[in-house]
Amino acid sequence: MPNFEKITEIERKLNTIDKKQLQSFKQSYKIQETKATKLSDENKTLKMEVKNIEKEKVNLQKLLEKQEIQLRQFEELKRIKPLYQNDFNNFIASSVKALQNNLESDDDSDYEFMIRDVQIEALVSTENRNGKLSYVIPTSTQLKEIDGNKLQRLKYSLSVVPKSR
Repeated sequence: MPNFEKITEIERKLNTIDKKQLQSFKQSYKIQETKATKLSDENKTLKMEVKNIEKEKVNLQKLLEKQEIQLRQFEELKRIKPLYQNDFNNFIASSVKALQNNLESDDDSDYEFMIRDVQIEALVSTENRNGKLSYVIPTSTQLKEIDGNKLQRLKYSLSVVPKSR
């Protein structure tokens, strides 16, 4: 019997130790679980913040692109000045005269040219170049960027007629 009592006492001690260890393990587990939950929540929060920052970055990039386009349009609009029909007519007339002189300067030509009845229509703006007012016909790319209503549509009529010498 004495062996039986020793065995029972040893079992009781083991049970006590096991219960204490189990209780300690459970407490440790709860602490670790709480920490893991907090870290998981923090991780989710950080991920949401990163997503929000990325969205804000994309929105800021789009805004920057829009502002760059508006700045280019503004720079182009600053070039546009009012233009009067008489000024345009004088510009065309001087260009036509230069063209006529150029055509007549060819000594091998059998004809002189009179220029009239040509329809010219242009969207124009003006630009100050070297202190002189110059007429600018925007490129198709510039027309896409500039509001077409800001330019002036002007017409000029003349004709080119050969006349014998």
